[in-house]
Amino acid sequence: MLECIQKINRAILENKELIEEWFHIHRVSDDKLLYSSMDIRYSGFKMAPVDFNLFPAGFNNLSPLSQEKTVDILRYNGIQNKNIVIIVENFSKNLKYFDSIKVLQDILIQVGNQVKIATLGDVQYTGDLFDISVLQEKGGALCVHDNFYPEYIILNADLSEGLSEILLKYSNNIQPSIYFGWFNRSKYEYFMIYNQLVRDLCQRISIDPWLLTTSLDVVENVSYKDKRNLDLLSEKISKMLKYINSKYQEYDIKETPYVVVKSDRGTYGMSVIDIYNEKDILNVNKRIRKKLHINKGGSIVDRVMIQEGITTCDKYEGFPAESLIYSIKEEVVAYLVRYNSIKNKHNNLNSRGAVFADTSHSIDEVRRNVYRFINRLASLASHKEPLQGKT
Repeated sequence: MLECIQKINRAILENKELIEEWFHIHRVSDDKLLYSSMDIRYSGFKMAPVDFNLFPAGFNNLSPLSQEKTVDILRYNGIQNKNIVIIVENFSKNLKYFDSIKVLQDILIQVGNQVKIATLGDVQYTGDLFDISVLQEKGGALCVHDNFYPEYIILNADLSEGLSEILLKYSNNIQPSIYFGWFNRSKYEYFMIYNQLVRDLCQRISIDPWLLTTSLDVVENVSYKDKRNLDLLSEKISKMLKYINSKYQEYDIKETPYVVVKSDRGTYGMSVIDIYNEKDILNVNKRIRKKLHINKGGSIVDRVMIQEGITTCDKYEGFPAESLIYSIKEEVVAYLVRYNSIKNKHNNLNSRGAVFADTSHSIDEVRRNVYRFINRLASLASHKEPLQGKT
């Protein structure tokens, strides 16, 4: 069969006007999105996003040319010559995260901004890349370092631990929207919206939406610690594996179907497990269940998403790889790869052993075109998320 990326690209090229008209009809004029990173897997027979992060880290992996493009996009969107505060995660040991924040700060400074770094709680960072202060309210406005009043506030903390009163009070001044925080957002709900948009558009351009999506399900009131509702989780996994197998037979795909079970909220590749047989989830040992039970910040995982697994056929330096698409104001600024020497083509690569490279200079035009198309759909899905009011 024609490799799926070629099939998708041909459909994009043959239906340019129809696609642009469709995006125009679905356009959302709000300003909720500032930046994003999309994890996308390509198996040779399908290509789909498996994560869409609205508080991206990893800016330290951008090449000088990609950083220059980011500067240009910021300037074009008027994010220049301002007093800016970046609200960051309050890690004490994740030094790579702070390398990312330093690069983001430097990029913003290049367009004439004054940029300070702040956190919502007691400062734990002890490095020397920059000073961090606690975000505070003073004289009816947000303030850091006692006398620095920001005109523009960038949120780079995913709010897994919840929403603070100070952010709620000044939410209109913050980008991305505070309601994208993981206290409020659901991966399952997001990907259901994405899948619906893809189905609608693919019907018009005559391609199978399965090529661009992952099958999904969700289980609530789960406890890995007490094994609560793992029977229900197993039943839903069985159903999904049968559906995936039917699609593999339809396309004559010689792969073993599998699913990825992950926490419905949270980032950093935590609480993720590959499952190839529905009985496997019932037989996970106590040590692994303990890991799956806890999410970022120590929160308990009680709702999980079942997502169709996509093998990766991509390699970098000889190791399994997947692509990451970085965007500012929905404009792609960098194409990265994440590769991992201790994982296989089925595994979650966003884990111990992950290494990154910026491939923006070498990506071929077909892949660039398809990635941009999928990124537009993924960004549109975020605009459609019914976030506010869920708190």
